[in-house]
This record gives sequence, structure tokens and C-alpha cells, in this order.
Amino acid sequence: MNDHVLRTVQRLSLLLLPVLVPQILRVKKRTPRLSEAAGAVGGVPGAEPALRLLVVGDSMAAGVGVPHHSAGLAGRLADRWAAETGRSVSWQVVARGGATAESTARKLAKGPVASPDLVIVVVGINDLLRYRGLRNWRRDLEVLIATVRDRLGTAPPLVFCGLPPVGRFPALPQPLRAALGLRAQRMDRALRACAAANGAFCVPLPADAMADEPRVFFAADRFHPSARGYAEIADGFLAVTRDALRTSGARRPLGS
Repeated sequence: MNDHVLRTVQRLSLLLLPVLVPQILRVKKRTPRLSEAAGAVGGVPGAEPALRLLVVGDSMAAGVGVPHHSAGLAGRLADRWAAETGRSVSWQVVARGGATAESTARKLAKGPVASPDLVIVVVGINDLLRYRGLRNWRRDLEVLIATVRDRLGTAPPLVFCGLPPVGRFPALPQPLRAALGLRAQRMDRALRACAAANGAFCVPLPADAMADEPRVFFAADRFHPSARGYAEIADGFLAVTRDALRTSGARRPLGS
């Protein structure tokens, strides 16, 4: 579906706001509140020098859905890289539930962050649920990219996680699922365009796995990934992060 059609359908969906708003409130009320994962700093042993990961963003970056980051995105990706390279991999997670692109930039601007070799950014779902305008969304992403590079320099590559295929989320009723799904597609296109224009990377989420095996892919809240879900997502990140690190390797040795 091209962007013009998406935009038109999206505008028509706004007519459903009297139905959508109560659905959003009911979903928030009924969805179980899961804790963020423990172990925001950790690693996988191996040869030195270590590959250093920084994972920032919202509740998925914060590992909601699993008890410890070793089973979340940071830990699963560290496992993949340690297995592929034989090197040790460390991670630091700077994330919280409910975070937006704008609030993530503010948090990074203020808090201490270790110098990484690779930055993973997970934002968007809360901007979607708050109906952040696309123009503001693009500006927030540009500010976030600029903030990361101001804090860390241009050497560590940035890899964004794409918007989830909300149109397939089992926790969302219709027509809310369809309306948010269409908007998520537009936001995802804007994210990919912004990342490409700023020399960053973007990884799509495994939509088929989410839709075909929701009982194993999602945690108890049917909204955040389970341990199996995070493993699937990490698999999708591996090839893109490999390209990203290869690009940065021309600028500096890893772990330097």
C-alpha cells in the first residue's frame, strides 16, 4: 500500500475516534503490567576486546516480558554476537516503559552512558499510542540521532528497531488494531527514511512470527515479546548489525 493510500485511509480512520479512544482506555486497563527486566548492565564471556552494546529506548529495550536482560533484546543479541565472533560482549541498557523518541533523547542528554561500539534504539510504540504527528515524529528522531552522536561521537553506528506490526497484535481489538496498524506503517516508513538520511540503520520486526505464533512470541500481556520473541528479534538484528559494525570498523577498531 503506497503512502498516499495509507494517508487517505488514516484520515478516514480518524472518524472512528469516538470508538477508538474508549478501546485504547479499555486495553490499558485490562493489559497486565509486567516489570522491566533486571540486569541493565551485563555481558557474555569470550575473547577480548569486548564488543560493547548500548540499548536505549522504551519498554521493549527495557526487557519488559522477561525477568532478566539476558533473555531480552540486549542479552539475546549479545549471545548471537559472542557465538559468531568468539568475543566477549557487554551490554548497557538505558530504557524505561512509556518512553518516546523525545523522552529518550532527553534521558541520554542527561545521564551517564558508557562508550559503546554499537547503539540499538527502540522507540515508536508510545509515540504511536499518543498519536504523535508525523512531522513531530521525524523531528524527534532527528533530535534523538543528534543527541546520541553529540554524547558518543559519530563512530558507533546506530541501529533502529522498526515499528511493530501493530495491525497483528492479539491484545488489540478491532477497529483499533487496524487504525493503529495503518498509522504504524506510516511511522515506520518515516523512521526508515530518517535513518537512511542520517546514516543510521533500521531493522524490521518479524511480522510473520508475531502473527503466526502469538502464544509463544508474546509475553503474558500479549503486547511485549516473550523470551522466544526476543530471540526472534535478535536473529533479525544480527545481519544488519553485522553490516553496521563492518561500516564502523573502517573508522576505528572495535573495543578501542
